[in-house]
Amino acid sequence: MKGCSMKNEYKPENFPYMMPHLLVEQLDYLVKDPLDQDYLILKKRLIETARCAENRNPFGAGRPERFTPREK
Repeated sequence: MKGCSMKNEYKPENFPYMMPHLLVEQLDYLVKDPLDQDYLILKKRLIETARCAENRNPFGAGRPERFTPREK
């Protein structure tokens, strides 16, 4: 994905191409004190939520597969 490798640079033009957890990491450039404890806790929770949302089926919903990948 374009923009994923540019993790340490602030480039707003890459935002549409970034994964959600990478967008959260860009918050460091937008806050006054990126080392504030409250901000670090919030950022950690946002990253966890974003990574969970990136999964295709994070809650395991749907019918289980009949055959394992090995049997297929």
